[in-house]
Amino acid sequence: MKLDNVAHSEENMNGVAQMVERARDFSDKIKEGLDTATHEIRRGVRRTREAAADAMEDARHGIKKRPLTVVAATACGAFAVGMLAGWLVRARRD
Repeated sequence: MKLDNVAHSEENMNGVAQMVERARDFSDKIKEGLDTATHEIRRGVRRTREAAADAMEDARHGIKKRPLTVVAATACGAFAVGMLAGWLVRARRD
């Protein structure tokens, strides 16, 4: 009877050891995935900042090169947005 208990204890210990090893492997895979995701996010943020800085520089250059064209384009855009907003408000009233 006692030998059976000892055999079951050893089996249980082996099972627990396997579970612990699987948990470690799972934990390592999760950590690796999180590290990869964090790296990708940081790289994306860096690229976005660089693209925004380039766009701002291009806009500044365009404004300095053709200021009247930029003012006219802005006025036309604002007029179009105002007309659209007015049309939408009027359409809701009806």
